Amino acid sequence: MVEGGFYNMDHVIKELEHLAHELRVRDETLSIIVRESRRQAQEEFERVLHAVDRMHNLIAVVPEQVKQVKQNRYPFQKYGLPR
Repeated sequence: MVEGGFYNMDHVIKELEHLAHELRVRDETLSIIVRESRRQAQEEFERVLHAVDRMHNLIAVVPEQVKQVKQNRYPFQKYGLPR
């Protein structure tokens, strides 16, 4: 790179072009990683929302099921019979 105390400018330019290319490749790679991470985070968030929605639906069903269990436990009440 150094010839007689001076830099070989052709070599320096080629090295700078190589480094610029490497930086573009690294930047593209990092952009892909970030996009993929965002996609994975979005998918995980959607799975969590789905689970919360299912829990909400199950919780909404509980009072009706409790009511049915009480009716089944005391079926004689349906017919007006004493306990």
